[in-house]
Amino acid sequence: MMRFPMLCRWLDIRKDGETYRIRNTLTEEEFVCTEYGDEDFIAFIRRLDGKTDPYRIPCRYSREMIAGILQQLKECGLIRTSRWLNRSVANPAYSLFIPKRKSVNPLPFRILSGLMILLLCPSLLTAFVDLPRVLEAVRSVSIPGLLCGSVLGTALHEAGHAVAALACGGQVFEFGIALNDLVVPGAYALIERKEHTSLWQDLQIDAAGIETNVLLGGLFFHLALRIPAWVDFFTMAGIINLTMMLLNLAGIMGCDGAHILGRLLGIRGEAGEEAGDVLLHRDQREYWLEKGIAGKATLAAYVLILLMQAAIPAMMIVELLGVMACFV
Repeated sequence: MMRFPMLCRWLDIRKDGETYRIRNTLTEEEFVCTEYGDEDFIAFIRRLDGKTDPYRIPCRYSREMIAGILQQLKECGLIRTSRWLNRSVANPAYSLFIPKRKSVNPLPFRILSGLMILLLCPSLLTAFVDLPRVLEAVRSVSIPGLLCGSVLGTALHEAGHAVAALACGGQVFEFGIALNDLVVPGAYALIERKEHTSLWQDLQIDAAGIETNVLLGGLFFHLALRIPAWVDFFTMAGIINLTMMLLNLAGIMGCDGAHILGRLLGIRGEAGEEAGDVLLHRDQREYWLEKGIAGKATLAAYVLILLMQAAIPAMMIVELLGVMACFV
């Protein structure tokens, strides 16, 4: 736990004339410092690192003024006092690792990101070619394999996003664990995207996690065929990573596929939510129909998005139940 308040790592502080502007790079919210907005104020809040007592920081402010500053920062959500993230009650998240804020050479991460792209198709082909053979060789459901595949797949999925962000000159603010809808355990990486990244760079940042799961799936299936004694373990680990890949590609709310589809269609926010709103409202459907072929193509894309969100998870559940039934 943090002993003292810490300034959120994802803030961008810029001087605008005589005042300072603080921008939340995760939400794009901007705050203008009015009552406290000089060099002394900025120097003071930059010293809030979670380890230093704010009342012992050398400054010209009285204890009452420091209390007022901290209260103002807290109300704006600019400081935190614990490793728990301020998310919804149904989606708690806990920070495990906060890297030091420093400039990073993007070249090694560009190489890693490029390798992920180059190995994507071979790994995907290997995974689906080897899948029938490993299913024939597997003898039972390996719970350790499922757990290992889930933990490793989730952690490296987020690491993939971080590598892609660093390759584009962004930053990684922290890594942690999360519980989605109080049921599904997972991980998260808070990353910064540069303001002027290209569409290709944005797509790679969103797709990097999926690419990582594909690479792991191909690797696990390859190991399952090469190490017969561990075939159950590696097969289950590979299956869980392919499951993660398909779930993300389905474009389900909050998953990477939804962000990818949204960027391709020029949508701000979730592609699935946008698709549902358009198809459920007659005036919006008519608006796109009046756009001719381009508008009809957009409506067809929205229909495809909703079909993917329904069909792919259903197919996966049926397949997983079929795999489990083979060993019951």
